[in-house]
This record gives sequence, C-alpha cells and structure tokens, in this order.
Amino acid sequence: MSYTFLKKIHNNGGFLWAHPARIFLERVFRLLPLYVFMIFFLWKFIGLFGGSGPRFYLFEENHGCQDTWFFHMFMINNVIPLVEKDYCLSDSWYIANDIWFMFISLIVIEKYYKNQKMFFL
Repeated sequence: MSYTFLKKIHNNGGFLWAHPARIFLERVFRLLPLYVFMIFFLWKFIGLFGGSGPRFYLFEENHGCQDTWFFHMFMINNVIPLVEKDYCLSDSWYIANDIWFMFISLIVIEKYYKNQKMFFL
C-alpha cells in the first residue's frame, strides 16, 4: 500500500488524488457490509441450522456477539473489550488491525511525502 500510495501522489504532482478521509471511508464501507452480514449470520442463524465442526461449540450458546457487536461495527474489536474473550468472529481482529493501520499509514505517508528530510528527524 505504501508504494502505490506514494506513486499515486508522485504522479498527481505531489497532491493526493482524494482526501485521506475519503480513501479511509471507501475502504471501510467496502468491507463493512460483508462484515456486518457475517456477524449477524453467526449471531442469529448459525445456531438454528446446526453444525458439527471443531469450533461449533463457540456458536451454540454463548458466543458473545450480543455483547460485543458494537465494537465490531466500529472495528475496534482488536482493542476493546480488553478483559473479555471475544468469541464473536474471533478471527476478525485482523480486519480491525488492517483498517486502523491503514488510517495511520495514510497520515504517515502524506507527512513523509510533503517533507522527507524532516520526517526522518
């Protein structure tokens, strides 16, 4: 992402082709509908259909989606809840990390391109 982002800035004469907030929100809104669907599918429907896999026990009774779905919607589930074990899409911590690292990298890359010498100080 960093290389292509810097290349696009360079090709655009040193200016971003879009506002960083727009770039960030486009990525969030591209991922969010499927992510929301998966949360509600696992929360409401997987127990009705049944199953017999090695991790199905997580979805039978108390999987935690009713308590932590709010953190998943804002993609802060990798940070909050701090104490509890989050079984609602437990592998989704990567999506939250990806979103927030992209947010940080947009800021850092823009600052780097505008003033490369001062950036290293």
